[in-house]
Amino acid sequence: MWEDLLIHWADFKAFVISHLPNLAYGIITLVLGWLMISLIIRFSARAIEKSLRDATLGSFLRTSIAILLKMVLFITVLSVLGVDTSSFAAIIGAASLAIGLSFRGIFANFAAGALIIILKPFEVGDFITINAHSGTVLELRFFNTFLQTTDNKVVVLPNESLIINPVINHTQQKTRRVDVLFTVPYVTNLQTLRDLLLQQSASQPYTQSNPKAELLVQELADNQVKLCLTVWVKSTDYVKALPIFHELVKNELEKQGIKK
Repeated sequence: MWEDLLIHWADFKAFVISHLPNLAYGIITLVLGWLMISLIIRFSARAIEKSLRDATLGSFLRTSIAILLKMVLFITVLSVLGVDTSSFAAIIGAASLAIGLSFRGIFANFAAGALIIILKPFEVGDFITINAHSGTVLELRFFNTFLQTTDNKVVVLPNESLIINPVINHTQQKTRRVDVLFTVPYVTNLQTLRDLLLQQSASQPYTQSNPKAELLVQELADNQVKLCLTVWVKSTDYVKALPIFHELVKNELEKQGIKK
């Protein structure tokens, strides 16, 4: 019995001695790798916190990065020790693919944000419309764009939606046309009404002199004439000017006794 124990002990010592260099390299790799991972996580955590400003998503990203790096370190140490790591590498590859697929939307939004910065379809301060949302661009971040609506709400849009959907930029051009549609009876003297409305429009502070305001006949309906008053204003004044010109037309029609 003792002879068997001595034989096993001798075999164990021979095994340890033969693998001692690999064991030392493995310990060094583990210590240095762990220190490097700690530094990477620390710096990446700061970058994620500054760019995302989202504690939940930031924590999720930091944890995912830490797990992935530690798995890579584990396989590297096993490889240094002489262990066959081909099966572990396959597992890591599958895990990396799963993580990549889970972050597909995040990467798409990041790439879309970069395209918006490069192509500049809109900038901070522009008033835009996308789908059912309209507002002034407050901030463009890596993954989201923030809009402030006219009633002081904040809409957060994923950057990818701003690339794949049509975006209307209302303020990219310096001027914009205000259209006021209304109807009058056939008996209305259009020339007199035109002179009065154009005179009133010219006196408004938002009206631009070039191009000039016009009163146009849109359609001759069965019992009414459809008209459109067009006035050019600065794009930044459009939202404020639109109700003013609607009120101007209404007041002038009432003053002239014209009923729809």
